[in-house]
Amino acid sequence: MPKLDLLSQVNARTGTQDSGAVSLTVKDIPIGEISIKENIRKEYTGIEDLKASIKQHGLLNPITVYRHGEGYAVKTGHRRYMSFKELYREHPDRFHSIRCIISDGDNVAVVQLIENVQREDLKPVDLYNALKELKARGLTLKQIADAIGKKEQYVKDLFTGINVIDSDKDYKNLLGSAGTTIHHFKETKGIKDKAKKVKAIKDRASGKITRRELREKIKPGTGRQAELRTDVPGLFIEIFFKDKETCRLVSGELKAVFKKHKIKNVRG
Repeated sequence: MPKLDLLSQVNARTGTQDSGAVSLTVKDIPIGEISIKENIRKEYTGIEDLKASIKQHGLLNPITVYRHGEGYAVKTGHRRYMSFKELYREHPDRFHSIRCIISDGDNVAVVQLIENVQREDLKPVDLYNALKELKARGLTLKQIADAIGKKEQYVKDLFTGINVIDSDKDYKNLLGSAGTTIHHFKETKGIKDKAKKVKAIKDRASGKITRRELREKIKPGTGRQAELRTDVPGLFIEIFFKDKETCRLVSGELKAVFKKHKIKNVRG
């Protein structure tokens, strides 16, 4: 497989370059160095709404550019670029540079995969296939995270779910049905029994149980123990815990009770 020169370097913002088949560049480029050379769309709608979103939340997904002369031209993400350019005119100190993926004509397939992963309406099965393809083409998890504007842990969680799905052919058929997502498989990783796992996934997808309830449900037995000692009149109480987690949980509950009944809490 030829080396994919999708992105040739990683600057300080994206961290140290990972070794592998793909060389990745996700960098901030000054607005003045970027231009639009050609695009099928002649008018850009929804610019004001997109500007407001970027101003409040920042640029969630980088645009894709290619080298053109001494600067760069927009390949994908024209509306994001136009919105950012207008924000630069209004707030030059804050929006002087925009985050970009540097591409060229030889990496169309990879760029399209990245663009697909960025889509909010992407079906779970399509997201599963796109992520696996990006990894198969040599991108590391960090590189994928940088390219789609997500944290590395987010991508790691997705691949944890993908690994669960790949462990049984029936799980692939379940993905996307009744609202199931890759994250649901990640959340149920701790359930070993297949029937129980499938039921838990369906319950999560349907909203019957929350993520927190699922975590409590699959949490392995902790073997928590506490020893309570009191004197005869009940004026002195000692509680001994086997582990710090139990101590923390019980202490929190006791503090809540003390506060509710306006009992002064003095730490020994």
